[in-house]
Amino acid sequence: MRGFLADEHIPLSTIPGLRSAGHSVLSIREDYQSMSDHLILELAEREDLVVITNDRNFGDLIFNEKKLLPQA
Repeated sequence: MRGFLADEHIPLSTIPGLRSAGHSVLSIREDYQSMSDHLILELAEREDLVVITNDRNFGDLIFNEKKLLPQA
């Protein structure tokens, strides 16, 4: 099963709930404080994780800059 990568803007109270439901969750706030958005996306891609975020910058990185989109 694919895991999750919780961005630092996700409340810490959300993470234990996901974990107790059986999901693997890597937390930026717990494990990689102050990591840049670019590095978060690289980590998520490398570890095959779904990013959970409230930060609109990720949309800009992915869609406007064409980061992490499959090659046609």
